[in-house]
Amino acid sequence: MFIHALTIGGAQSRTLALANGLAARGHQVDLIVAARGAAGETRLDPRVRLVPLSPRPPETVGSGLRRIADLMTSIPALARYLNSAGPDILLSMANHVAPIAALGHALMRRPKSTLLVLRASNHVTRTPSAHGNALRRLHLQPFWTQADHIIAVSGSVADSLIVGLGIAPSRITVLPSPILPDDLAARAAQTPEHDWLRAPDPARPTLLGIGRFVPQKGFDLLLDAFDQLRRRRSARLLLLGEGPQRPLLEEKVRQLGLEDLVSLPGITRNPFAALSHADLFVLPSRWEGLPATLIEALACGCPVVAADCPGGVREVLQDGRIGRLAPPGDAGLLAAAMDEALSQKPDRTVLQNAIQPYRSAAAIAAYEAWLLACLAGRDMARTPLKTGTYGS
Repeated sequence: MFIHALTIGGAQSRTLALANGLAARGHQVDLIVAARGAAGETRLDPRVRLVPLSPRPPETVGSGLRRIADLMTSIPALARYLNSAGPDILLSMANHVAPIAALGHALMRRPKSTLLVLRASNHVTRTPSAHGNALRRLHLQPFWTQADHIIAVSGSVADSLIVGLGIAPSRITVLPSPILPDDLAARAAQTPEHDWLRAPDPARPTLLGIGRFVPQKGFDLLLDAFDQLRRRRSARLLLLGEGPQRPLLEEKVRQLGLEDLVSLPGITRNPFAALSHADLFVLPSRWEGLPATLIEALACGCPVVAADCPGGVREVLQDGRIGRLAPPGDAGLLAAAMDEALSQKPDRTVLQNAIQPYRSAAAIAAYEAWLLACLAGRDMARTPLKTGTYGS
């Protein structure tokens, strides 16, 4: 399994869960990182062998140029590892490392001895139509077409590969990601860290957003929507996360005069405790792959509102049946959806039952079955399993 580094992020969390889960099931797992020393390494199962391609520590969260440098310089080292270790499968875990995995695999002396599987963790074209632009297609297509097989984290991501990059549907399998830990109930029952959640005020519901402070996640849009909402009803907004847009978001809070109503306390150690005590979870993203925080919110029985952006949002919310969808990029309609959601509480059991495939044990078992089937017949890359395959 290959990832840039075990830093903050959804792909990194899924990598940890899958590596640990497969190792616990008796499989030999090497976790290859382009940069070592990230905090997530402390959560690795000791049965997983960490293989750093560089001794240099990873960049700070959001510093894209350093990450690109790490990845580009790691290509020869990745090829040397593949030649030496000769793994059965090279599984690239995120979009941003797919080109590096493809190049390292191409430099192998015997590339056909190792299956190349690229996991599409995010919407490739980032556009509602999935078509994207010609330059993006020209840039990405050679790497993704080199894969023996592609795992997509959602049907929408599969669409972006098929329509945006021209990948044949038969080469793509949609598999559920291991998002929900086995101890979710115990973690959700713990006391949340923030005062607004520990001592709720029925007259002022607390809205919650969780994620990296980057343009993709749309927290600037959420602040605009919240500014409109607070003119209709009393409420507070808690943004849990970290990232390069923190100064911009903090300045926007000041400009809108929301200092007493919005809090950005940083990264939480236990998002499940926060979600189980929040009155509403809001996902304002501009694009996604499979929104883990949305699934975590549903698992905690928290009502949700989400931007209907490219990615797996609509799939997770079952076309709006279990959560409100708002047009992406529209602060006014997002505010209206938030207002409606605060007035009508859903059945928590319905929310929790909808996300069973994303429980870690079930998702890891699905990955294990599919990977073993690939090894049982190398032609699986061209004839994927019917169960779980896009379009089946």
